Amino acid sequence: MPLTETDALTAYAKALNTLNADDLWPLLAEDFEYGSQRVLADITSKAVFREYFSQKLAAVRASGRPLFAEIGRIQAYGHEHCVILAQDRKDHLVGLAFADVADGFIRRIDVCIVPDAHDARRSGFYPA
Repeated sequence: MPLTETDALTAYAKALNTLNADDLWPLLAEDFEYGSQRVLADITSKAVFREYFSQKLAAVRASGRPLFAEIGRIQAYGHEHCVILAQDRKDHLVGLAFADVADGFIRRIDVCIVPDAHDARRSGFYPA
């Protein structure tokens, strides 16, 4: 069964909610890219993203400040589905994540602060 955008978002959300990306790694394309509106330059390598994301999860774990990643819906950037990101509390929304899928792999993940996460339709589903 082909990987869908919703599958990709669920895997990303699960990695954030559990602070464990083991299920995410095999889904990333070799030419995977990661972008964030909060960071100047994109990551354009699966290996670099793996190091970056592993360090990010470790930092969140060490901080004791929980992340919450909820599956949601919003029409933005050619997408209908997203991950709604929150920190510290489920109602402290801080951003949205979108995923591009092609050829059975996640090609790109983008984390955005625009549009506002409060504009997304929430599902109450936090993959874990």
